[in-house]
Amino acid sequence: MLSGGRWPVIDPHYEADVISSGRDGPELPRWRPPGWYLRAKSAVGRLSKRTRIVAITVLVCVAIGVTAAVAAPHRIQVTPHLPPPVVVVTALTRTAGASGVFARGTAGGRKWQLAVRDIADPGYQCQPGITLNGTDAVPVFPGVNPSPETPVGNPAFIVPGSWLPGAGFAFVQVPAQISRVEVDPAGVSPIQLTPVTVTVCGARFRLAGFGYPLASQLQIHANLDDRPAASYNVPQTLSQPQPSLADPQTVGIWQNLDAAHNQLASGTIAAGRAFGLPWSIKVTFGTQGDCFTLTTSYLDETTTDPRPAQVGICGPISTPQGPDTVVALPLMFPAASGVGTGFGISAGAGTSRLIAVLTGEGAFVARPVVVDGREYAAFFIPAPDHVIQLYWIAGSHTTTTTLIPQYGYTQLPG
Repeated sequence: MLSGGRWPVIDPHYEADVISSGRDGPELPRWRPPGWYLRAKSAVGRLSKRTRIVAITVLVCVAIGVTAAVAAPHRIQVTPHLPPPVVVVTALTRTAGASGVFARGTAGGRKWQLAVRDIADPGYQCQPGITLNGTDAVPVFPGVNPSPETPVGNPAFIVPGSWLPGAGFAFVQVPAQISRVEVDPAGVSPIQLTPVTVTVCGARFRLAGFGYPLASQLQIHANLDDRPAASYNVPQTLSQPQPSLADPQTVGIWQNLDAAHNQLASGTIAAGRAFGLPWSIKVTFGTQGDCFTLTTSYLDETTTDPRPAQVGICGPISTPQGPDTVVALPLMFPAASGVGTGFGISAGAGTSRLIAVLTGEGAFVARPVVVDGREYAAFFIPAPDHVIQLYWIAGSHTTTTTLIPQYGYTQLPG
């Protein structure tokens, strides 16, 4: 229940007056259409019906050139900074433990573990995935291709960021004939690993997992009956990923070379109209994470070639028992100066609806949509509103947060 100050009081179980996945402009006393919208509306009115349909299929945003000029500095001005090396310990594990755990240890004095689990929501087809401390998952598939991604098998790497700065974690899915794996971080004692067989969702996986300090470069050696069989020098783009324009955030996202499963499933999870123009939000679930894309349409009189454009970002894959993830997709940077922000959210098992409380005493109610056995919700908030609180309603259980990102993602405490 909200209380105090300028925030409205709302009962999470009450259906708000504004119930939609989108609307044709905010009906708020202080809202005034931006100048570009009025010019666009006038321009559209002068077009033929056929031309108007074509024109309305491009993005609701400012000119692409202006957007790129404004957005790029905010997305790529990230000074690469690696925290001091932390002490990372990987325990020698010979058999899978409870809940599919195949690797464990400590990093900076904190416990960590890698496990294979079913990451689909209850009631849907089982989907095995590897998790770090119960969340931040990546889907996996039994067996190793006849031509594995590297000479040692199929590796994947993850950097947890602020949860444990200075540490990274990885696993290698190895061929059946490999009996031992050795990881050699530069300047650190080698890590000896015995591949562990784990069975989840009726499928068998042969895995070797480990942690490592980010200040190290990695070599992975695979042995066959204690004889060297293959080696792999890990590129730093995998073991120490840095944000870029193409990948604005890498924290919590598994880095791997498996391009065959980048898009296991996709679907549109919300659509509507804002300022009279259409928008939609799509989710893609795969080895790159939960990737949300906001598409909308704009009309710009300053360009002779208006064309569709999109704003997208990938967030970590949560688990049914793990924390919820909120991804924000503003159409301009900073978000406060744009024409609106789209939100993609992992709804979590059993969630019947999400309520987004807005400035100006408005609210949205979003209904979850199932994509490949996982529940998501999404909505678009036109400027000048922004979200100040979110509620997840699941039966008689309600959770809430005010940790709403301006851009990128927030992973809520579990």
